[in-house]
Amino acid sequence: MQTRQSSRVGVIGVGNIFASDDGVGIRALRRFRASVEDERVALIESERGGMDLLDRLEGLDAALIVDAALTELKSPGEVTVFTIPAPFTPGACPSLHTIDLRGLLAFGEAAGMPLPHVVTVLSVEAEDIETFREECTGNVERAIPEVVGILVRELRRILPDLQLPATETSP
Repeated sequence: MQTRQSSRVGVIGVGNIFASDDGVGIRALRRFRASVEDERVALIESERGGMDLLDRLEGLDAALIVDAALTELKSPGEVTVFTIPAPFTPGACPSLHTIDLRGLLAFGEAAGMPLPHVVTVLSVEAEDIETFREECTGNVERAIPEVVGILVRELRRILPDLQLPATETSP
């Protein structure tokens, strides 16, 4: 079990870089990595969700998660940002094999894990998460600078004294 450090923020890129758009979270994190060098910010790649993600959240004060979504309700490359504040309440979950993020956080909280007080998710609508390809489709690739800009904005909000360079899409 990790111990909490002062104002420790995790930026977590989730996905499989060999499955086209599914790798957008890790690709955005890798592009963002050049922007931040601060011991209060942990840059984390996660190829798996579920319990692995819960372990990576443990001990953080806040988390920013970037992941692909295939809802077919939005245009490919469209970025949605939503926040899940503590205390966490579970969503609908028939088993731990299909647990959603809210359920995962509620499970960890109930188990007494020190979890972030807030989790912000940057969800990028995917077009293709099944093709074996090491690059994202065009619309999703073009969304990566927007995601990086949102990460910069959110980190400035969480850690106002953090020194980050301006990006093309940051305010």
